[in-house]
Amino acid sequence: MKLGVGLCNRSKICEAVSLFDKMIGHGYRPNLITYNTMIDAHCKEGMISEAVEIVDTMRKQGIEPNVITYNICIDACYKEGMLSQAKYIVDTMIMQDIEPDVVTYSALIDGHCLQNQMGKAKRVFS
Repeated sequence: MKLGVGLCNRSKICEAVSLFDKMIGHGYRPNLITYNTMIDAHCKEGMISEAVEIVDTMRKQGIEPNVITYNICIDACYKEGMLSQAKYIVDTMIMQDIEPDVVTYSALIDGHCLQNQMGKAKRVFS
């Protein structure tokens, strides 16, 4: 799947999706890393709803999101100005007993700063 990672990093989302579909068509089952790569690629292209669909698909396949999955989605939502969605994702993550990490907090601070909410950024650790 290294090829898929490289394609996604170069914003060649169509080729990455095609490779992903071929992989599944040949009987290979995507793992958490593969799904996170696809989610990240879609988020970086601003395709948040498609990324959410991928999260739903992976759950249907019995693969639960991890802190990395959530961090990708939180960061993307903030960068797209989707503050309520980002907060919902953080709340969901915590309800599922997934501890926020330094990347989560960094995304929260960065997201508030991007929205010119310096007070909220300062309160992330309170």
